[in-house]
Amino acid sequence: MGARLALSFAVKYPQLLAGLVLESGSFGIEDPTEAQTRQSLDGHRADEIQANFNDFLVRWNAMPLFQSVHSKALPSEYASIQKFQDPFWMANSLLGFGTGTMPCLHHELAKLEVPTQLLVGGDDSKFTAINQRMHQQIPNSYLSIIRKSGHRVHVDAPEQWLQTVQPFIQYYL
Repeated sequence: MGARLALSFAVKYPQLLAGLVLESGSFGIEDPTEAQTRQSLDGHRADEIQANFNDFLVRWNAMPLFQSVHSKALPSEYASIQKFQDPFWMANSLLGFGTGTMPCLHHELAKLEVPTQLLVGGDDSKFTAINQRMHQQIPNSYLSIIRKSGHRVHVDAPEQWLQTVQPFIQYYL
């Protein structure tokens, strides 16, 4: 959700940014019916978060999107961070910033002139395809597909993430 929120901010307020880094981001769901279906799913997930946050986290982390053989973080460390989140705010974050709720920005990408670093894990085929599309449409973008990494690039390949992001920040900021 962080990349989608950052992209939304960048599209609306590009004059406030010197550069943009998006990890495993998406421009949103183009088809209105799919967006509505996803919004409904996110509503159900928000209810699950409120009802039993720990059970929700078990199911959430078991999703194929988050399964990676390359993770450098210990599962217990990552789980500890998640468990300390407030379920009320997590549910509301999903309702307010979920893919089905936020507007699709596909047609806004060509207007984004701020330098943009796109990072995506090489094992995350869905988001690799999305980021390749984004790269083609964002005029001043750079796409880095990080090998041996899944959706959570910063967790799976922290050294490669830093080697990609640090020069971008040094150059543009």
